[in-house]
Amino acid sequence: MYRIGQVAWAGLLVLVVASLMASGSADAGIISSIDVRNTADPSYYQLVPDGLAEDALCFTDRTHEYNSVSAFLEGKDYVMTRNDDKEDDDIELDVTLAEDGMIFIFLDNRVLLSTGGGLGGPMPWMTALGFQDAGYDIGIDEKGTGTIDGWSSVFYAGFPAGTVTLHEQNNGRSRNMYGVAAATPEPATLTLLALGGLGLLARRRRRH
Repeated sequence: MYRIGQVAWAGLLVLVVASLMASGSADAGIISSIDVRNTADPSYYQLVPDGLAEDALCFTDRTHEYNSVSAFLEGKDYVMTRNDDKEDDDIELDVTLAEDGMIFIFLDNRVLLSTGGGLGGPMPWMTALGFQDAGYDIGIDEKGTGTIDGWSSVFYAGFPAGTVTLHEQNNGRSRNMYGVAAATPEPATLTLLALGGLGLLARRRRRH
């Protein structure tokens, strides 16, 4: 099971205090642009400003919908990815932030398994970029029936304004491609992430 050390959460709490002392800014338009390489058609990836919500579409090539969206993710910019790219080994997705912020990745919990063909944790490039498990899951309704068919773990990392390149999942089978969202590091978001991390240290995560 993938866990986060207590030191990482102590650092996050410092960010909460720093953010409380700073003036806030709106999340709208934090993702200024996206660019994708090594996919069948770059138009398959679509930026949806302020669009993450219950029943929002996950992918451009499926009718899957997000469910059980945590409060700190509601109304954030997100990217509709291409589910068929879950097995591609060279996909590159540039996410350009207009200001300092956090990027979230929603990673199918089956990828995190060490059995059944899973990777046994996040992709190495996620770890290299500093992504950490937030302690929350987001649901995916694959049939549009209002029933959650699978769960993805929410990972996050902070970045300065500029372009961040995300890479391949390269783990397909019955999994879903990862999702992407972004937000400014406002106090409420950071506080909820800190609470999620503390909960992660004390409980088992959903793994399907």
